[in-house]
Amino acid sequence: MNIIALMPATKDTCCVWQEDYLHNFITYIPPNAEHNNLFYCFSCGTFDGIGEHGADLRNGILTYHTLDNTTTYWVDMHVINDGPSSNKGGYNKDTCFHVFGDLGEATLDEAPYDEYSCLEISWQISAGIMSSELELLKQRITELEAENTELRKENTEIPDLRNKLLSLNNERIAEPKPEIVIPNRIQKIKEFDLLYPQI
Repeated sequence: MNIIALMPATKDTCCVWQEDYLHNFITYIPPNAEHNNLFYCFSCGTFDGIGEHGADLRNGILTYHTLDNTTTYWVDMHVINDGPSSNKGGYNKDTCFHVFGDLGEATLDEAPYDEYSCLEISWQISAGIMSSELELLKQRITELEAENTELRKENTEIPDLRNKLLSLNNERIAEPKPEIVIPNRIQKIKEFDLLYPQI
C-alpha cells in the first residue's frame, strides 16, 4: 500500500494525485466519494470539507492510496488558478510529503517517512487495515462453519440414500426374470414345411 501524507501549509486549492509512468491516474477513490475531484482537490491550508467526500483525513494529515501496492508511482500536485505544479516520482514504497508555500504558491516536498506524524498515520492505517482484515476473517470463519454444518447434514443423508439404493437394487435382483424363449430354428422349418407342402 502506498501512503502519501500531506500537511497543509498554503491557502489556495490544491489537487494531488498519483500516476504511473504512463501518466495513468492510479489514486484509489472509494465508491462513497460523491465527486472524484472533491476527493483529491482541497484547500491546502485547511483541508476543509475533504473528509466529507470519503478522503482519509486524520490529525490534520491527508492520506491517499494507489490502486495497488506494486505499481511504481509519481505524485502530482497542482495549485488551481494557474498555480505551480510539481511531480515527484519513481516511488514503490510509502511516502510522506509536506505542502509548503503561500497564497497561490505551493511545493510538494518529500519528508522523511520516519517523521513522527507520518509514522503515526501509517500505524493508524495499518491498525485499521488489520482490524478490517480481522473482521473479514471472522466473517469468513462464520461462513465456513455454516457451510461445514450444512455439509455434515448432507453427509448424514448420504448413508440413508446409499441404503435406499442398495435396497432397491436387491429388490430388482430378487424379482423373477421373464423367461426368454428363443425360437428353435428347426421347429420353425418343420412348421413351414407342414403349412406349405412341396408339390
